[in-house]
Amino acid sequence: MRWKERKSQGSPGSSRRKRFGELLATAANQGLVTVTVVGEAGIGKTRYLEEVQYRLRRMNHPVTWYGATCLSYGREVPLQGLQGMLRALLGIEDGDSEGVMREKARRVRELGLTPEEMLAVGVVLGIVSATMESLESASRPLRTALQKIVTRLSEDRITVFCWDGAEHLDDLSVTLLADVIEGASKARALVVTARRPGRSFPWESAANAEHVLLEPMSEDELRQLLGLALNTELAAPVDLVDDLAARSRPVSSRTGENLFWLGRYTERTEQQVRLARAVLLLVDNDHDASEPVLQALSTLCVRHGLAPWGVPTLVQSAPVFERAL
Repeated sequence: MRWKERKSQGSPGSSRRKRFGELLATAANQGLVTVTVVGEAGIGKTRYLEEVQYRLRRMNHPVTWYGATCLSYGREVPLQGLQGMLRALLGIEDGDSEGVMREKARRVRELGLTPEEMLAVGVVLGIVSATMESLESASRPLRTALQKIVTRLSEDRITVFCWDGAEHLDDLSVTLLADVIEGASKARALVVTARRPGRSFPWESAANAEHVLLEPMSEDELRQLLGLALNTELAAPVDLVDDLAARSRPVSSRTGENLFWLGRYTERTEQQVRLARAVLLLVDNDHDASEPVLQALSTLCVRHGLAPWGVPTLVQSAPVFERAL
């Protein structure tokens, strides 16, 4: 599904679009910001979040990202949403034994949690047995524990807490998260929830709330995007543009014409072009490269589809390889 992002009409803060980097700056200067990503199933919400993470890493932004995915049955399980985030914060893996989980859970002591608050965290993680009554009684210390965690983790650098599939968040997690967002309003943090249309959350109407609505792209927008992405001196590949624009893929296809993958493919193409130009420059200028280097370059070109299998290598016949390339 091809998609574009825009501010949802009538949503808080919809007077102008903000890039994610601007939202990070807002969190750094003004305090906690909530971001709600809304889109139909299969439109590419997960890919959108992955692309944001990738861009932040690539641009060396001083940001820490913690992500949790809400399970389809999570709404029926109290505190399932917060459990997923706590596991991400503590680095708890699915295959960890109870002993390993307990050891990792002790790390929250470093964030200034009291014994009562640590016990509440253990209840959420499932390493402390609890009944429904104890879950409810743990809400107060858990609320303060989560506020401390969000605030302390955001002291040194901006921190992002992201829930994908947030339409499956359980009600108790939603209630506690809303309280934490209000109580930790000064934290240098972003709380991101990606959900399908239909269900909304209390924090979405707050003054610090931003919305991103993912929609399918029009053919004209796709043409413009491809032209910018390819960014070459050559004429735009009209056949490729027409082919992509004419495709009609089901909504369930998460990779079909998704910007995340479009970016990867065009990036890979750019690397291939650089490799081809480097080899041609080497051949044209008669550089005195060693045979291992020439052999390695030949192999790279063949593996990346720049020259056919079976063609003589640069070591065997540079002119033939050059023509093939």
